[in-house]
Amino acid sequence: MSTSISIPTTNANTAYLFPGQGSQKVGMGLSFFEKSPNVKKLFHRIDEILDKPLSKIIFYGPEEELNKTENAQPSIMAASLAAIITMQESLKNSMPAPAFVAGHSLGEFTAIAATNALDIDSCVYLVQERANLMQKACDENPGSMAAILGLPIEEIQKIETQFDIHISNINTQEQIVISGEEKEVQNAILMAKNLKARKSIMLKVNGAFHSPLMKSTIPEFKKFVKKLDFKNPNIPIIANITGKPIFDSDSIQKEIVSQICECVQWEKTMKFMIEDGITNFIEIGPGTALSSMAKRMGKNLNTLNIQNIEDIKKIK
Repeated sequence: MSTSISIPTTNANTAYLFPGQGSQKVGMGLSFFEKSPNVKKLFHRIDEILDKPLSKIIFYGPEEELNKTENAQPSIMAASLAAIITMQESLKNSMPAPAFVAGHSLGEFTAIAATNALDIDSCVYLVQERANLMQKACDENPGSMAAILGLPIEEIQKIETQFDIHISNINTQEQIVISGEEKEVQNAILMAKNLKARKSIMLKVNGAFHSPLMKSTIPEFKKFVKKLDFKNPNIPIIANITGKPIFDSDSIQKEIVSQICECVQWEKTMKFMIEDGITNFIEIGPGTALSSMAKRMGKNLNTLNIQNIEDIKKIK
């Protein structure tokens, strides 16, 4: 693909965040598609690679089709890449330079493309392989996920000992995601309510991601990852599993294989960046989940979402 990402670097107080599965919505990326010839090329190329009209599903639905794992994952990455390509074209030398990038689960793959650790074509193939294998695992081991709000990790760990569920995402101290078979997750939600959780929300996903129910994906995904030509990222990527920066291609490969079954340590990821002096977070792609979580982690943090052309105009 001729389109490439070129992000300026070295700004000590800015980070880019890329959203994960669940942020998808019909129409995402359309304003970028209508403005930018390079974004048009991006979507057409993704359609070609996947051998299906994914862009039509992204722009016009139906929502049920977009929500399928095999469509949702490449769609969210496509919309996020469309946003950053349009930012690059519109802002040129005034584009904010991130000291770090981070992506939530699937968003980590967008971060890999954005930092040129892997070319866009390869990232599309990689995400589609991941999505297909995860969908297969979902079909073999049906599961669900729920966000529990307002309950300390220690209480959720108690729930984990009572039911066959797993802590899949520690997003903030106040928002923790569990996964498992649907009946087990529903039972865990009832216990969370009894323990005075503020709220529990079933997530818009069709599997128990970041849990042992995804274990069957690992061997094939590992083989696929080894075939690709990874490079060192030109901006450090803060890893989902450790919340620490990744500087080299070997670490990227280990990270993306492991994070399929491991817990996403988003709170650690954000804490690392905040403690390192990051005060400006730009969420690039659909949804506002990551920005909302950032706001809850510090009163002095600035956040901005880039979901359409008008949002880019807000960058100063």
